[in-house]
Amino acid sequence: MRKITERLFSGLLSVALAAALPIVGNAADGLKYGDIDGDSSINSVDALAVLNHSVGFAELTPDALTRADVNADGRVDSSDALDILRYSVGMIDSFKAEQNTDCTDKAVASFDRALTKVSDKLPSYILKESIKSDVEDIKLSGAVTVLIPSSKLREMEEQAKKENSLDRVYTRVVKQKSDDSVKRMIPRIDLTDLSKFKSVSAKETPNGRYMLTIIFKDETNPKANSPIVKATGLGSYEDVKKELEETDGVEGAKSTVDSLTVTYKNCVLTCEIDSDSDEFLNIEWSADILSESKVTTAGLTVWMKSSGKRGARYLDFGY
Repeated sequence: MRKITERLFSGLLSVALAAALPIVGNAADGLKYGDIDGDSSINSVDALAVLNHSVGFAELTPDALTRADVNADGRVDSSDALDILRYSVGMIDSFKAEQNTDCTDKAVASFDRALTKVSDKLPSYILKESIKSDVEDIKLSGAVTVLIPSSKLREMEEQAKKENSLDRVYTRVVKQKSDDSVKRMIPRIDLTDLSKFKSVSAKETPNGRYMLTIIFKDETNPKANSPIVKATGLGSYEDVKKELEETDGVEGAKSTVDSLTVTYKNCVLTCEIDSDSDEFLNIEWSADILSESKVTTAGLTVWMKSSGKRGARYLDFGY
């Protein structure tokens, strides 16, 4: 009976792990960078609002956060507050974010054309995918656990944590004119509304290349239309939950998802684009994944907490 229970646990663990490893900018119109309270003037009140936000005393709306990042570094902190204060007393006459806007607009337009070109030309490229997952904690409960001594349960939990922690890189060559060329490419990202992202910035190199950086807002239990899910192919909350529910346990026993939380954090996508040809030269994205799940199969409940990182890099494009 103990061997049967141990096999059941092993099957459950592989199911629960899916929760940890799913298979799967510009200022608002009429408002300026630095105008945090939207009163059409930039003064010490705006600087104080940014400073209060940076130390956790107050929250800013998403639009206000966009206008607050006046130095265009993807963060809102005391340096932005200082720049706003300097602007208000005439020490500077513009913000770095305003200077970058034109380049960002051009890079975004080039990015859209580059995605269209990928669909038309079906280029070859090298794809490197990375998966890292650390199972931080596992707890077993349920009626069947009484059949296994507590010391053996702890041993099984620790062994499972080691066996199911991953750190792997997969490399493949995607051939030109193949179905994989578009299938494995990042889906189209809608950059018409930059407020959906934490920041979108770009710079142009002396050799005529755009370096575009998209920083996504963190998402917990994301929907299918979330920017991160659409851009990276990571599973939505419903995707992960469905996969858990439909995965057979031991001897065909179905699993019940008692609870599930999936969070994507620190997701960043960068790409290098030839500004003359609108062709990708290099694309890279990464995201941290936090997961906590509770799954029951045939009377055995596995609670698991995991953290990890997923990412991909596309390089050596051949058109």
